[in-house]
Amino acid sequence: MQKITKKDFNSELEFIGKIDGSGDVEIEGGLGWVTFKKSIEISGSLVINAGTSIKAGESIKAGWSINAGWSINAGTSIKAGWGINAGESIKCKMSLSAKLRIFAGLCTWKNPEAAELAIECGSHDSGIIALGNLKIVKVEQPESAPALSGKKVTVTLDGKTYSATID
Repeated sequence: MQKITKKDFNSELEFIGKIDGSGDVEIEGGLGWVTFKKSIEISGSLVINAGTSIKAGESIKAGWSINAGWSINAGTSIKAGWGINAGESIKCKMSLSAKLRIFAGLCTWKNPEAAELAIECGSHDSGIIALGNLKIVKVEQPESAPALSGKKVTVTLDGKTYSATID
């Protein structure tokens, strides 16, 4: 099991270490919110100990399970081969999936508040919501560029003017 500790993060708690990717990964507890700028992808389980919440700029994917003492937050998707357990909320902008069950607000040190039971995602692809309140959030699509098909353009190159119609 690869152990990630405070020394693997900079002063803003952004991950600066390297994840092996094969096997299990355990992140030290008591760190608060830690950030991974890109994706986290491992073949085993991802264990985030109590007192630490995780945020990934892109996706979080574990071949087995994802267990977090506090919250899980991903810029795109969260996927677990088995299940997902979070002491507090689970949030991702796109898809949430697990083969088995998903728990949010599984804190044992207090009764969870509504925000700590939140499961927010763009789509819930698989996994039984065993604990938590699922909310599908609309993924905002970037504005599309105007269609150029059929438009006439004129270009001047080296003093010569050319006209064309875009297919």
